[in-house]
This record gives sequence, C-alpha cells and structure tokens, in this order.
Amino acid sequence: MENTTKIKFVNKLKARTKKAAIDVIFLTRNFQQKKELQVITYQIVKSSTSVAANYRAASRAISERALYSKMKIVEEEADETVFWLEILQEIAPELEPKIKNLEMEYVEILKIIAKTNKTLRLKFKN
Repeated sequence: MENTTKIKFVNKLKARTKKAAIDVIFLTRNFQQKKELQVITYQIVKSSTSVAANYRAASRAISERALYSKMKIVEEEADETVFWLEILQEIAPELEPKIKNLEMEYVEILKIIAKTNKTLRLKFKN
C-alpha cells in the first residue's frame, strides 16, 4: 500500500473507531438504571472506547512488534464489544435496530483488524 494511501486508511479507521465508540456511549444513555444494565454499560463503554484508543496508539507504534502488540489488544477489545452487543440484543429487544447496526460496524472493524494482524504475523515468520 502506498504511504499516502496507508495514512488515509489509518486516519479513516481512527475516525471510524472513534465514531463507533461514541455511538455506543449514546446508545447506553437510553438504558434504565437496572443493575445488570449498569454492568453491561460499563463493560461495553470500556471495550468500545478501548478499540478506538488502542487503534490510535497503534498508529504511533515505534516498531512492527509494538504495532502488532497494540493491534492484538484492538482485536480483543473489538471482539469483546461484539459480545456485549450480542448480549444487549437479547436483553433489550426494543433497541435491536440500533444495536444491530453497531454490531455490524464492530464486526466489520474486527474483520479489518484481524486481517491486519494476520498480515503482521506473517511478516514475523519470514
């Protein structure tokens, strides 16, 4: 990938992960103050914002190994966010359309990150 194209891609994904985290925060504002929803709210806000924050940190990595390390965290946190969104769909069916859209976004982000991590891992084998 050409350097300017790579920079544009990274910046676009930084903005996308940040927007997705903000969308999760806005979604959780609709929740009632039930104990189980408080726990899930804490977990999903934590994991979704971690995706954005760690991707941002990964874009400043000083080596490919540091990049891979941060990107693995991004992958794990994106997968955790998908998990919490799946749980929310089952316990808050009235919010299903909003939750489904967010889940699709995080699944797509997860696929991008997983593919990137696979490419990075292959570099280490050579």
